[in-house]
Amino acid sequence: MGFNLNGTLMGKTGTAFAVTPPGNSNITLDPTGRLLRQSPAASVTPMFNATNTTNGWISLSPNDTWLVCVFNSAGQNRGSCYNTSNGRFTAPIQGLYMFSANGYAYNNYTHPIFFVNGSQSARRPGGGYYPRLRGHSHAAGHSHDNNCSEVIYLYVGDYVEYRLYGGGSGTNIPGWYGVYSQYSGVLLA
Repeated sequence: MGFNLNGTLMGKTGTAFAVTPPGNSNITLDPTGRLLRQSPAASVTPMFNATNTTNGWISLSPNDTWLVCVFNSAGQNRGSCYNTSNGRFTAPIQGLYMFSANGYAYNNYTHPIFFVNGSQSARRPGGGYYPRLRGHSHAAGHSHDNNCSEVIYLYVGDYVEYRLYGGGSGTNIPGWYGVYSQYSGVLLA
């Protein structure tokens, strides 16, 4: 049973609570108050596509650590969910998200991966991360694309970062090329 408050319809739908303001934009909360879905999907589905405006190599230093790749320009950023200052996508809605990234890298080896809430293993079955490593660049003096795609279930406020792990020493410090790299994400369901 629902009720109408100045044109806004409110009521329980199964175990969720739905709010439908005038104009038929629906907001659904689970029993704990978490935002589950807002529609119509075409106008509010969180999504972003970002790149870095640096026309050159960005060093992955210090070596042997997972470094956040910050993409400082978002061509699309529906819902303002991607932060161009710290490289984080923050989930405004609970659901299943698809992430994809490409980092054009050079020198020694690099591994791309998505971190959730600062962790390699958060939100992953079994908590492992090794099966999710994608790509491996060539030896010193060579360049390579590192591609990474993953579907991740997120709760409101969870954040995702694209990181590269680089190994090398001396003049063989690995890096990634800003304008040839991209990071994107979208809510699937």
